Amino acid sequence: MSFKIREKTDQYISSTAKKLNYAAAVMLALMMIITCADVVLRFFRHPFPGAYELVGFFGSLTAAFALSATSLGKGHIAVEYLVSKFPEKIQKTVERINCFISSCIFAVIAWQTFMYCLDLKASNEVSMTLQIPLYPFSAGIAFGCAIVSLVMLFQSLNLVHYGFSKG
Repeated sequence: MSFKIREKTDQYISSTAKKLNYAAAVMLALMMIITCADVVLRFFRHPFPGAYELVGFFGSLTAAFALSATSLGKGHIAVEYLVSKFPEKIQKTVERINCFISSCIFAVIAWQTFMYCLDLKASNEVSMTLQIPLYPFSAGIAFGCAIVSLVMLFQSLNLVHYGFSKG
């Protein structure tokens, strides 16, 4: 892959991850608003119908959408104590392998979640209270995991090309 194509693709993936992170923040705020509204309305004996469903749906999308930006910023907890004792060359190799394996795992998760999404769509599964179709949420989770997979793949490629990652 040429340098310019890889750089443009890397920028596109980074931009997508940041937009997904913004969407996750909006959904987190919506979860907070829905929960507060439900608590207040319960005080007046009129609970928010479907609040539990909506918070669950938004929670799953929030987690899936925030993963790519967290991976991009290297915000995940990493156990580096043992690896830090090795020579720098071995540390680089372990980080490259880790990024590549993580990319493969998230690609499989995205693929299987998308297959589940197709099953949900074919069976017309809907939520119990609000009767909202379930497949769009599954598709969102699959998309979020696919972006994480691409982020990790490009981090692995950058490690091969540039050495240690920035961040």
